[in-house]
Amino acid sequence: MKKIFFVGTLLCFFLSPSKLQAQANQNVVNGSNTTPVVFSTLGCKYTWTNTDPSIGLPVSGTGDIAPFKAINNGTVPITATITATTTPIAAVSYLSNTFASPPDFTTADPTTLQKQTPIAINGATFAGVSPDGNTLYFVKNTAPISIIEVSAITNNVIATIPVNNRILGGLLFSSDGSKIYVPNLSSPTTAVMSVINSSTNTIESTINLPTNGFNAIILSPDGSKFYVLIADNAIAVYSTTTNVFVSNLPLPETRPVNMFLTPDGNYLLVLFNSNAVYIIDTKTGNAVPVTIPGFASGSGYSFPSVLISPDSKQAYLTYSPIPFLNSGAKNYLFAVDIPSGAVSSVQTTANNFGVTLSPDGKQLAILDGAGGMITLMDAATRIVTTTIKVDPTITAVLFEEIDKSARLSYNYDGSLMYVDYDAFNKVSLGFSSYVTLINTATGKIIDPSIEVTKGDRIINPKPPTACSGAPIRFNITVYPDAPIINATGTLPAMSTNYGTPSTSASFTVSGSKINIGILVTPPSGFEVSTDNVAFGDSVKVGPSPTVPSTQVYVRLKANAPVGIHSGDIIVSNGPTSVTIATAASEVTAVPLTITANDVTKTYGAVLNTALASTAFTATGLKNGEAIGSVVLTYGTGSAATDGVNSYTGSVTPSSATGGTFSATNYTISYQAGNIIITPAPLTITANNQTRYFHDANPVFTVTYTGFVNKETAAVLTSQPVITIRASLTSPIGQYPITASGASAVNYSIIYVAGTLTIMAKPVIVTNIFTPNGDGINDTWDIKNINEYPGCMVEIFNRYGEKMFYSIGYGIPWEGKRNGANLPVGTYYYIIKLDTGIKPLTGYLAIIR
Repeated sequence: MKKIFFVGTLLCFFLSPSKLQAQANQNVVNGSNTTPVVFSTLGCKYTWTNTDPSIGLPVSGTGDIAPFKAINNGTVPITATITATTTPIAAVSYLSNTFASPPDFTTADPTTLQKQTPIAINGATFAGVSPDGNTLYFVKNTAPISIIEVSAITNNVIATIPVNNRILGGLLFSSDGSKIYVPNLSSPTTAVMSVINSSTNTIESTINLPTNGFNAIILSPDGSKFYVLIADNAIAVYSTTTNVFVSNLPLPETRPVNMFLTPDGNYLLVLFNSNAVYIIDTKTGNAVPVTIPGFASGSGYSFPSVLISPDSKQAYLTYSPIPFLNSGAKNYLFAVDIPSGAVSSVQTTANNFGVTLSPDGKQLAILDGAGGMITLMDAATRIVTTTIKVDPTITAVLFEEIDKSARLSYNYDGSLMYVDYDAFNKVSLGFSSYVTLINTATGKIIDPSIEVTKGDRIINPKPPTACSGAPIRFNITVYPDAPIINATGTLPAMSTNYGTPSTSASFTVSGSKINIGILVTPPSGFEVSTDNVAFGDSVKVGPSPTVPSTQVYVRLKANAPVGIHSGDIIVSNGPTSVTIATAASEVTAVPLTITANDVTKTYGAVLNTALASTAFTATGLKNGEAIGSVVLTYGTGSAATDGVNSYTGSVTPSSATGGTFSATNYTISYQAGNIIITPAPLTITANNQTRYFHDANPVFTVTYTGFVNKETAAVLTSQPVITIRASLTSPIGQYPITASGASAVNYSIIYVAGTLTIMAKPVIVTNIFTPNGDGINDTWDIKNINEYPGCMVEIFNRYGEKMFYSIGYGIPWEGKRNGANLPVGTYYYIIKLDTGIKPLTGYLAIIR
């Protein structure tokens, strides 16, 4: 009995969130067709409403709006507002049956696999999905041979792309989806690669493929090249940039049968008819053999199936016996390290089995077909995490065994696993096709097995991301029957100077069936009026249904830029319009004077070129315009050493720019300004001095502050004279020191007075004397006491009796009271020098 198998294939849809695109308003006339309205296709379904279906459009609908015949049998325009909003797209699976006649392709609920919407593919077979997930592609190898492009959003055929001859294998897509590479026959014996532009759906170039045949074609991950496995002993490399052959990667054996590319694009795994496997470095061509233990060349095992991990570091090879040579032989699963080629055994079983990797490469799933048992293991450690019996209830009651060629597949995020299998039904005595869904996180079957049509192939894309964005709103305005507009007259050439409107000219406008007035819009540089007084960028004539002959005036604007102006005046009513030509009219430039402002600086300052200065005056600007800045270049007088003076014409303006003016509208003349240098301030400060009473005055000095250019007092044309009103006998106190009489060409002199402080010499008091008549230290001498002629001196004994008193200290004390010697001992003194000075006090000892 013939068995029919189907394989669950994983396809990922990458649909990013999409915002609604703005749509333009439309103006149409009764009886004419509208422009089609095409909405974005990035994961969005659109539902729209129409506020006025009388224009010929239904009150609501879904998807793009095809052209329709606009209706307005009235006399005034009808405006309908269209509002489009997005509808989230539900997750969907596809059922593809290539065994059906003709092959069919249907959307299905991803959890029940209940068929929903058939897609009209005219007998074509599924060939792939675009990188952005928005488009499905089908190959039709019966006449006419073509590629059918279907929207994954609307399930409608977008385009049919004809191809020369039979299409060989699947389609290859560039990473950005802009190119589709189609291997096909340009003649019964010549293979080519057709390059299709996915935007225009046309073949833009053709690449000749090897004439000696090939077994596989793979596009590199970056889309820069593709590899062709030649039927003898090489891999041909082609550039997708230049569309030509680049080089060959030699192979260590002949008769290669298939190849697989690592996700990083660095290595190719090549399988040979001898069961040999090699890892080929795509950059160097170096080949590393993969030695499978116990598998010699021609060992009676079928060519291995290959899985490569997403990180490109591991490959899994499945070897199964060729039934007619090795009936009952075991099946083997090996892990191969990339790029070393080191091999380790993963599992051996007596039954055919299916093997797959989770999308992240972390989980390895193995199905024992006859036993209906799934083993889940950690792909890195090879430790079994879960074993699952595939729907034991149904298989125990109805079926003898699960078909040995059952297949496994994951959904896009690895959370679900699909088990596709055929099983023998003991009631109908035939095979039926089933799918079991498993939650990979819990390791549990979600629902009982779902029966599907024989030959159905399950395709589980990633659900599209829901759209987001504000609703689209636009208007379709339908006008009554086309109005009749007349515009007559010939306009002469006009001329004016920039800033002044030209003399006006006129033409006449009239019309019938006018419903919103006749709009007159002149070309750039002109303005219009109906009264030759108030001019504007447009003017409306009417709006009565019949517009009598009306004069319209035209002139060059005051702000029309210098140059030649021409173009058509548009006279319109809704979408209907006529034109009146303007003759070439000229605006000429006007004079503009830019004068640099005078610059005043002090001696010693430096002026550097000012690249964006506003220190200027403009005369002649029009239309309220302004200049942003000019460049100022400074001449004589700008250096630090230039002396005090007025330097005529030393400030040169140029390169006016910025602001609201345009230099092309003016004839500019630049006028220089002056540099005026003023004296630098020089401060002469008399230095403070001190001396003692009766001493001679010290030498008086000054300090200079403000010299520039490293100059000194040597530049003074006259030196300062210092004066003071203090003599040798001046009393103790403070006296001003003044400087005057200095002069210098480049300096303005400021004087600051100093202070001379005259101080009394310090009074020095001894605390012992010996009035014994030996002529030595016989009196109590107080040094410098004569500096205080009005002082008071008092001496007391230890009982507080006053022993001595004097005003002034003209005669030193001899240690007597009333002429008699005082006894040896200690006495207390008080010396009051002057008012405001703290008295001197202390103890005095008399020793004889």
